[in-house]
Amino acid sequence: MSELEAAALVELWRRAEAEGVLLAEGPRGRVLRVRYDEESDAVLKSDRPPGARRRLGALLRGARGARALAAGRSLLAAGFPVPEPLGACVHEGLSLHAARCVAGPTLSAALAEADPEQAAALARSAALLAARLHRAGFVFRDLKPPNLIVSPTGLVPVDLDDARRSRRVPRRAAWRNLAALDAYAQLGERPLGVRARLGALRVYAVAREAELGPLLRAVLPLSRAKLARWRR
Repeated sequence: MSELEAAALVELWRRAEAEGVLLAEGPRGRVLRVRYDEESDAVLKSDRPPGARRRLGALLRGARGARALAAGRSLLAAGFPVPEPLGACVHEGLSLHAARCVAGPTLSAALAEADPEQAAALARSAALLAARLHRAGFVFRDLKPPNLIVSPTGLVPVDLDDARRSRRVPRRAAWRNLAALDAYAQLGERPLGVRARLGALRVYAVAREAELGPLLRAVLPLSRAKLARWRR
């Protein structure tokens, strides 16, 4: 299916505002879910213009919707399962983006319900996905369990507006992704155990042909810092 033209996307947004389900709301926009076609719903995101301090960055990088659309196209072309991009535009000051809804719980929700063996397997799957993305040159700002859907075909990244492709993923960016995956898995009533956490990082190290010791020394302090911040 071809991507939506701007007028069709605006009309879908208006229908989502009237009939859709509110998934999230923040100071700069909303995320809505609405029926799209016989196959699935669509998820639509709006983003208001940034404040003065962030305006220059937005001008340089483009609107969030346009970035999400470009990232979705690039990831699909590279063979990664992501929500089908449906369109992006700017309407009355709002950056709009639509993608086909992917059925399934977030990785956060799945970890909360999983037994220890299942949780360890999910953590390994997330680490392997991170390794594949990094090996392909994809840099993510928000590669974390709330932004990964557990689908029948595997883990699907969503919230792609801060994903981009680079010739090389900086080590610090890769460490931040791994630290976010590790720290989130320790939240809630059923935190991931030490053995499962180390097993996930070992999977990443093997997939990237990296030494495990230096990886642990880089990632675990970042993970502890994130966890301490979130628990304040």
